[in-house]
Amino acid sequence: MIVSKNDSEKCSLLKRERIIFEREERASNSFVTGTPNRFRRLKDVYYFKINSSIKEISKKKNIFITYSEKKSEMKDYIKATKLKLTKEKDLLKISAYYNSLFK
Repeated sequence: MIVSKNDSEKCSLLKRERIIFEREERASNSFVTGTPNRFRRLKDVYYFKINSSIKEISKKKNIFITYSEKKSEMKDYIKATKLKLTKEKDLLKISAYYNSLFK
């Protein structure tokens, strides 16, 4: 899923939502309760699409490898604004700032 407003920019934010299906477990005896079928949502995974390459955002070190062209500017911006790499709105700000460096 594309999260960024404009996919034609140099950097776009992508999100992968993961949902799994868990089958029911019947009770083995009357003292244990069974669990019904259910869907369970796992943690979302975010990616940056820069030009045509897609890189997963997993650790802070990886994000600076992704932004190798403007590494020092990006590092200063993230540190100065105290952005978290786990929040979608912060990742959108990082993507928008990176795009503004090339305008």
